[in-house]
This record gives sequence, structure tokens and C-alpha cells, in this order.
Amino acid sequence: MESPLRSKSDESKASPKAGGAWPIIDWNIPALVVNSWELAKELFTVHDAAISALPKSTGAKLLAYDFVTFGFFPSNEYWREMRKLTAEELLSSRRLEQLKYIRASEVEGSLKDLYKFWEKNKDGANKALVEMKKWFNDINTNVILRMVLGKRYFGVSAAPDEKKA
Repeated sequence: MESPLRSKSDESKASPKAGGAWPIIDWNIPALVVNSWELAKELFTVHDAAISALPKSTGAKLLAYDFVTFGFFPSNEYWREMRKLTAEELLSSRRLEQLKYIRASEVEGSLKDLYKFWEKNKDGANKALVEMKKWFNDINTNVILRMVLGKRYFGVSAAPDEKKA
């Protein structure tokens, strides 16, 4: 009997035959692989309710305060309206363009903080070690929080009551 698990090479061979979508069964969990943006668009617009039904689990219920957290909403009219509101208002290109100044000011402020750090900690060869992963994480966190809440989380210019790190 043939295994239901497929390798990546099997998937690439099956793709043209299946017309852009084919099922994969792995650990008894059904999944559908889609490699066509047209089909993905149709699935997320026309067949939205069918593909977005998430199974309810006790863990999700407890962690998401009885499924009220956005990522754990059961698929219903409220969930669809919230997703539409998020896409149209919070993440629209118009809104992101309006908030472009926040991204610019956060990058500028972070570069100033980085320069101050270098001045304070440089060695004899004018070098200072910087943990760039943390630095980029702080920039991203500050940009997101300023866009959503209007407040910074990290950095020298954050107010003392806003620092949580």
C-alpha cells in the first residue's frame, strides 16, 4: 500500500496534474496545498466559511478568554466583520501611508540611540558590539505599538512608566 505522505518532489510532480491544489494527509490531519493565487483568492473569498472553521480546543478556550482573542474567533459573522475591519481600516495601504511618519521617526530615533550606545561603549578601535536582533525587535515593537496604541515600549525616549523591559 502506498504511503499517504508525500515528499516535496512528489508535490511538485502532482501540482500541474491537480490544477493548483492537492490534498496531503500527514498524521491523520487533512490539509490542502494550494499553489495558485487565483485559487487561494477564491478559497478566502467565496469559500471563506468552509476553510476558516477552526476546531475548538480547551487550550484555546482558556488562553483566548473563551475565544474572544482575534486569532481564536470561531468562524461566524462577527469574526468575518472583525477580519474585514482589520483589513480595511488597520492594515489598509491608505492607513499605512498615513502612519509612515511613525516608521521614519522610530528608525531615526533608534539610529540615534545606536549612535549614543556606540559613543558610550566603543573600544580603542572605535568598535562596539551591538545585539542587532534585539535592536530590530525593539524597532518593530515600537513601530507596531505606536501605530496601534500611540506609545513606545523600548528605548531611551520612552517614558519611564512605558518601559516594560
